[in-house]
Amino acid sequence: MARISKAEIDRLDAEVAVQRLAESRGLELSEQTNGDLAGACPWCGTAGALVIDAENAWSCSSCAKAGGAVEWVMATE
Repeated sequence: MARISKAEIDRLDAEVAVQRLAESRGLELSEQTNGDLAGACPWCGTAGALVIDAENAWSCSSCAKAGGAVEWVMATE
């Protein structure tokens, strides 16, 4: 199986907005006072999912999953 280069993964992480990716997968996000977006974690079901728009990243305080766009896709596929 062919490996995807680190450069290609970095490009995808930079170009794909985590917010839009999460919303396209059905996650309803609400804006927090600090500008981050919160919603139910699609993996553990708690309200611990956080999308950090300024960093184009996400994390869940309950199940400790986190990353960028590529990690989101890897975790959901």
